[in-house]
Amino acid sequence: MIFTIPSVAYAIIGIGLFFIGVVTSMVILLLENLVSSDDTLVVAHQICSIVFLIVPQYNLGVAISRLNFIYGVYITAEQYLKSIGRRDMLGQVPLPLVSRWDLMGQHFFALIVDGLIFLIILGIIEYKHVIFKFLRRREQRTTRKLLEKYHKDRKLLDEDVQREQTFVENIKNYDDYGLVVKGLSKGYSGEFLAVENLSFAVEKGECFGLLGVNGAGKTSTFSMLTGRLIIGSGDAYIHGNSVVDGGFNSFRLLGYCPQFDALNLRLTAREQLTFYARIRGIREMDIEHIVDWAINQMQLLPYANEVSGSYSGGNKRKLSAAIALVADPPVVLLDEPSAGMDVSSQQFMWNLILQLRRAKRTVIITSHSMEECEALCTRTAIMVHGQFQCIGSIQHLKEKFGQGYTLTIKVVHKEDIERVKEFVRKNIAGSFLQSIHCNTLFYRIRGIHCSLSLAFGAINELQKLLPIEDYQLSQTTLDDVFVSFAAKSENDPADLGDVTFDEIHSPPPDRTQESTDLTDPPNH
Repeated sequence: MIFTIPSVAYAIIGIGLFFIGVVTSMVILLLENLVSSDDTLVVAHQICSIVFLIVPQYNLGVAISRLNFIYGVYITAEQYLKSIGRRDMLGQVPLPLVSRWDLMGQHFFALIVDGLIFLIILGIIEYKHVIFKFLRRREQRTTRKLLEKYHKDRKLLDEDVQREQTFVENIKNYDDYGLVVKGLSKGYSGEFLAVENLSFAVEKGECFGLLGVNGAGKTSTFSMLTGRLIIGSGDAYIHGNSVVDGGFNSFRLLGYCPQFDALNLRLTAREQLTFYARIRGIREMDIEHIVDWAINQMQLLPYANEVSGSYSGGNKRKLSAAIALVADPPVVLLDEPSAGMDVSSQQFMWNLILQLRRAKRTVIITSHSMEECEALCTRTAIMVHGQFQCIGSIQHLKEKFGQGYTLTIKVVHKEDIERVKEFVRKNIAGSFLQSIHCNTLFYRIRGIHCSLSLAFGAINELQKLLPIEDYQLSQTTLDDVFVSFAAKSENDPADLGDVTFDEIHSPPPDRTQESTDLTDPPNH
């Protein structure tokens, strides 16, 4: 990618094209002045005159120069006739025709041809015609080679991930699901596999969470789902419409809130929502009503007519979410939806996502907040090095990959710490002392060695023997599961097959999710 900032790209390309137009025009005009005194320049002039016709800026510049020449002849004739008192003969001056081929005609014709050619190229780019099918085949070859290369070094996937892959392969009707991702892969530069064989299905009314450290492949996955990147291998189906073959039909069903707010900071919220509503093809007569609905839904009414550059970070995220929802899409992708928000705005965004679920929208989010995923997601997958390492409900992941329980004991007297350590060591199997801060001891308890009831019983006995000020016994959080995978990937990035802690053979997570209602947007 040459440019990363659109405004910089626009400025540099504009200046560059202007410079090309000026230079080519000056070269031709200079050769025309010199050719009368040097016959050897005739061929150079003829070649340049033909080659430069492909440059629209040159054609426009030379055409204006020719017009200026004809106008100069007219002014000179007018001044001469006026000086001899025969201005009445001005209409008889034999001025060259503006449209004459060797003056402006060829340049006007070249401008028309250039315009048609560039319009066709734009159409090919926009509609992913033949050339993009070729690029897609090249991407597929690159990704296929990388898949074959890395497949030999991979251990077996987690049983839940394999079960999800089998489930996706057996889906007969993609219309029954909000989003189906089937064997999605993406390779870069023939060396790096960013996304490797992802398969999952998200039901209508479900919120699916993608977790992973930076570089895990979340952004590449979202970029392929939204069409920003060509899919290297596999496909995705949005309400039954293929992303690879469906073109714009699939993207019309998609709302996308990027990680970094894609806002025009000089426009107001109302102007931006109106702009995107028109892009999404909403009828003009309905736009005002729908924009008002979105502004009220996002609690942006007090700021609706202020430029978005003056908004707080939370309000910018709200506006980005409103843009994603303005056409009432059935599938919504939210990349770090509450990043940079204060607690109040974060809670608002969470409530919005829950409302989307109740309204039977399919929601896919990426997040670094485990608390956010626990509050919102019906199912979650953790990505490491472009692969799913686990997938399932939050409770299922905590039970299967969690490290049992977390025990915190706060003693009244510091001298009792050693006695507490000895008691826990003897009476709570699988306990591991993590740290001691002041009078507080922090333990991990492996669930496979000690049940929750036995741990509570032992702590009650300890309270009878020693003065315990406070204690807390809780299940492992999703943070602990995530950190376990992240730590394992850093220590041994090529081997993630053994990332299981106290694995409990619990039943697979139920794929059926309840859902019951976001204020319905107006019909359009």
